[in-house]
Amino acid sequence: MNEGLARCKYPSASSYAKGCRCTECLRLKALRDKYAAATKYRDDTVIVDASEAAKRIRELEAYGFEYTDYVVYGLDAMTVADIRHGKVKEIDSETRDIIMGIDKDAKRDGIVDRLLARMHVRRNTSIQLSDDNGGVTIVNLTPDDVCISNHQPIPPSGTVAYVKTTINVVGKSIEGIPLATVTRGDIVGLPEPKIDTVYVVSADVARATDRSDVLCQLDPIRSATGTVIGSRFLGRYM
Repeated sequence: MNEGLARCKYPSASSYAKGCRCTECLRLKALRDKYAAATKYRDDTVIVDASEAAKRIRELEAYGFEYTDYVVYGLDAMTVADIRHGKVKEIDSETRDIIMGIDKDAKRDGIVDRLLARMHVRRNTSIQLSDDNGGVTIVNLTPDDVCISNHQPIPPSGTVAYVKTTINVVGKSIEGIPLATVTRGDIVGLPEPKIDTVYVVSADVARATDRSDVLCQLDPIRSATGTVIGSRFLGRYM
């Protein structure tokens, strides 16, 4: 069994530790390289608008499809996420046809999960980003996907960190509207520090701690209608 040159921990379906030589990371890298070669635009490639495919991906979400599921169809989870969130405006017609042709019942009938099991694709509630120094596991402690530009979405871990608050009615009112004060308490749901792990929390929680392993989303990315669809950075309030 190969020994990793980096602490890869738990590679996801589309992420591996750069430079790691363990069996799992080598397998995932080979899959990504194969996909990149297969989807490299040829001279006869037809480029189409991605909006139709993005709409279909959103429709499939209602039937339980996750980004990892698209690996079964030869698509990269990160690419699918970028299409869904409008980060990719144009795609090749073959990718569009694959997405449009996915049977919505394939997830419900268990076909997708059985194929994923055969491919040994792991479903994780944390995502590993890699750099020249090895992998860092990112755990999402918010209730929603964390979408950072140029990275696959980080799904919720199932635990939500929040700041405990107490509302105290002060007995006064303005134009009949009662007034109250809020007392902020401890942070609930935030794990103890762990080596090579960072936690993504809400801005409210991030402001309540000075831990360097606790991050939040910064610099929001908005759609044409003003809806926040992601952010450009993870960071801390200083």
